[in-house]
Amino acid sequence: MSAHEVSILECPNCGAVLSAGSSNGAAGDLWPCLYCGALVRVSHTPTGPAQATVEGTVVQDVMARVRERVLAGAREEAIALCESSGVSRESAVEAVDALARSVSGRAIMSQALSPVGWLIAAAALAACGGGAWLAAAADGIAFWTGVVLATFASFNLLAISRGIGTSLRFLSAPRASALVRSVAEVGTRQAGGAPIRIFSLAVDVQPESGGSFHGQLVVPSREASVHKVQVGARFPVRYRPGDPSWLRYDALSDRS
Repeated sequence: MSAHEVSILECPNCGAVLSAGSSNGAAGDLWPCLYCGALVRVSHTPTGPAQATVEGTVVQDVMARVRERVLAGAREEAIALCESSGVSRESAVEAVDALARSVSGRAIMSQALSPVGWLIAAAALAACGGGAWLAAAADGIAFWTGVVLATFASFNLLAISRGIGTSLRFLSAPRASALVRSVAEVGTRQAGGAPIRIFSLAVDVQPESGGSFHGQLVVPSREASVHKVQVGARFPVRYRPGDPSWLRYDALSDRS
């Protein structure tokens, strides 16, 4: 069995990818399908492949609301919504916690920076340095102006620090093309005063070196670009060798 087969499981109900990473793959885990709402129990054997069976289903409109609550950090509300679909409290807790691992704000903010993101990072770094210099070299109003500028810029750098880390890590990572098989909208976040819609995509990944595999890709999109997120679309991605389930959208290579 290849590493690709070990780290990726598909929903028995709709065929979409169940999880973005093997770290969720402990024996007996309940994995919610983002695309059809199935709650899939995953079991493992010492020698054979993992087995996935549907334990229950959350209707799609309710699952969409659950994803939104998870993205907003409202865990108890998300659990209550799952229970309203006839899911047991225990299963609802498992499902919501699994969703939080794959569609959390932390995971979303670890996307590689776009060209605009790099400009924001450069501007924040320059403002941080300029503010620190002003605070060290002046007094009175100029001193406090420097302190405020450096503090504000530091918070902006902190907000995109995961994106910077991902971008640096992927500078030498293998490139691939991802063909979208299924689309699930996770919810909306505010960034710079503008709404950013978050999508989870089940994709077929074709590396430049050959050897295709299935994966799950989280893609943030501004309203003007939402039309690009559809079944059959292709996105440039990069992946971590040895762990192809860890995919990131390659914004710098996207010319569409």
